Amino acid sequence: MSKEKPLETKQPTVGQILKTRRAELGLTMRDIEVATKIRGKYLIQLERDDHHLPNDVYTRGFVQTYANFMGLSGRSLARQYAEERGDVIRAAAARLKPIKTPKIVLTPQFIAVLAASAV
Repeated sequence: MSKEKPLETKQPTVGQILKTRRAELGLTMRDIEVATKIRGKYLIQLERDDHHLPNDVYTRGFVQTYANFMGLSGRSLARQYAEERGDVIRAAAARLKPIKTPKIVLTPQFIAVLAASAV
């Protein structure tokens, strides 16, 4: 008996999901652009899975707004988009280091108290 590999079902991309849903609803790009206030060129790039869009934070917002408008889960599609794009936000956040606060902050009030106590 030969072992057959199970067929791998590939999950549709965010662009494919958005494009399919837009077609189901019979909406044009112009309809989406007017309703969401997202420029048409960005909507087209999203549907084409073109990840050469502006800053990742803005683009995730575009995905979330677009998806929510069409009755989809914007939050989950934005998360999927970030994974498809390479999750730039988490990688950048991992490089950030917390700001160390100084132990003593010299303010005019502190200096005045210090000067008054030295007399």
